[in-house]
Amino acid sequence: RQFGSREDFFDKAEELINQAGHADPDRTQTLVTHALLMIRRRGDLPLARELLQLALELDSDSADVQYAWGVLFTSSVPIANNEEDGLDLAREALNLHRKALQINPAHLPAIRMLAAHYQRDGRPSEAESLYRTALALHPSRPPLLWRLGFMGEASGHPDEARDLYTQALKADPQHLPALICAAHMAHSQGGPADFGLPDELPGPPPFGELPELPGQHPTPNAKGVYKLYARALSVDPHNVEALANLGLLLHESFNNSQLAMKALTQ
Repeated sequence: RQFGSREDFFDKAEELINQAGHADPDRTQTLVTHALLMIRRRGDLPLARELLQLALELDSDSADVQYAWGVLFTSSVPIANNEEDGLDLAREALNLHRKALQINPAHLPAIRMLAAHYQRDGRPSEAESLYRTALALHPSRPPLLWRLGFMGEASGHPDEARDLYTQALKADPQHLPALICAAHMAHSQGGPADFGLPDELPGPPPFGELPELPGQHPTPNAKGVYKLYARALSVDPHNVEALANLGLLLHESFNNSQLAMKALTQ
């Protein structure tokens, strides 16, 4: 929000990383950060490989370096020469993330990548075990609490999911994924929608104050869900999922087709 747009943010990040690289070209963390930015923003895998090769020569026992090489290999899978090469790259990426965790068992990015692999591979219990181990090492980390809540909700444990979403939002009331998941769960399943958050919104509600319309009888649950989506949009006003779900809520629970269409159009 401070930089106006995602592109402005990345431009400034790249400028600062380049400055850091010129000030200390041998700093491993700067090389890793620069390489990850090149992968995620520009898709410049050759430059990322050059940067990571330098980082590897400086510190081959760095969990950050091993993790970043894993990200590079994962990003190379879609452009592999053939399916067999793609599988080899994916396996090597997996081994690198495991090596990063052997070096530093609390390395959160490697934990997320490895857990995501387990989920894609149809091994949710292993992913959950990895996240729970991570949470023991990083208590009250909102991303971990949210991910465990999401997995609990998907596996049919709504009470546990509600508790984990509440913990995530207590630690960070602006954690966007937890806000959206909490709002969606409350809307679809009913029940309280406060999740331990204050009743007052952090800013003006989306599209201004809701007008009272004939036939409008929103329940306390609907009002609570509305506030959750309002909070989410105060964090990211252009979040597609929050806007779409808010549009449905405005139509179904508030009988306000005009604002519903405005949200859905955005």
